[in-house]
Amino acid sequence: MMSQHVVVRWALLVVLSCWAAGAQAQTVEGFITGFEPSGPTEVTYPVGYTTGPVLGQDLWQGGSRGPRVQTAAEIAAELEAAGLNPANPVHSGDQALLVAKVDDVTETSATGGGYLVRNVFLNPIVSTDVIAEWWARPLTSGLGADPSGTPAGNGKTIGERQGNTFVGIMDESENRAAAVRFGVDTVGSDPYTNVVERHIDFGSASAGSNVWVKSGLLWEADAWYHFKLDLDFVAKTYDFYVNGVKANTEPIRFYNEAATDATRFFVSRGTNQAGQIIDDVSVVAQPPAGPGDFDADGDVDGNDFLVWQRNTSVGSLDAWKANFGGASIAPVPEPTAAGLAWTAMALGIAARRWRNRCTN
Repeated sequence: MMSQHVVVRWALLVVLSCWAAGAQAQTVEGFITGFEPSGPTEVTYPVGYTTGPVLGQDLWQGGSRGPRVQTAAEIAAELEAAGLNPANPVHSGDQALLVAKVDDVTETSATGGGYLVRNVFLNPIVSTDVIAEWWARPLTSGLGADPSGTPAGNGKTIGERQGNTFVGIMDESENRAAAVRFGVDTVGSDPYTNVVERHIDFGSASAGSNVWVKSGLLWEADAWYHFKLDLDFVAKTYDFYVNGVKANTEPIRFYNEAATDATRFFVSRGTNQAGQIIDDVSVVAQPPAGPGDFDADGDVDGNDFLVWQRNTSVGSLDAWKANFGGASIAPVPEPTAAGLAWTAMALGIAARRWRNRCTN
């Protein structure tokens, strides 16, 4: 039987979640999504994503081609058809962004191949200190790679070529501030199958015309990677983290030092590239000095709790508890059984009322 403590916590979460959803969730600066149909991960796009092309949803823009939002089952089926491991097709939830071919037709530069798409933030980030995080799983070529080295097409939705698929942050003029790439080194005349090293790269003006710098870290197929960029738009530098570990020893110069702010999250994939899967994206202002204000809107409320749920690295939940509503919450003694029952009843009634408001 569910304990009274659990009932109280459940009812409180229902009230807070519903209240936050109705309290102008879209006023959060930046971009927070798990590419789900709805729910707490869809902070900046409460309507949620439908399966199919991402272009046209949540201010995603690009040409006529782009990634697709797919369910875990759909992604797994496409991976298996291409001879890839279908396990763990999403990082969390039931949907993710599949950055691959739009269909199983041969891709060439002439007929339309790769793409660059971007999400234009409904509410651009004003702060000059920005944190961008996401999870990504790189894809390899699987079945059908052409040994002659020409992109003949493998009749699959996963392209033949590995590497050269990257993600990053742009400003309003689409100057790229920072980017991360799954790169490869190949030998011989076959750029499709003779891969000798798979490396994680970051983009920087310090690299000159090449732009890309090897981080010293390698990537493996079938693995999910947690990327984090800590951007400083005053110094025009950023720090780069992979799976919680800082990959740079000195601040990285911006990819393009003309970048002035964070207003776009972009995804790029070259012609006939295998691509990657992206999930659980968060691009927000660096948490301010005020504890608990995780969405940097000047107050501590239910929206901040949802941001923390989506990305616990934004700060301490204890700070949110202590400053919720703009005032500290004093500690209270352990409630009695009768007190818990009355509290659960009151919160249950409130939860039903708020849930009705959300659905009306």
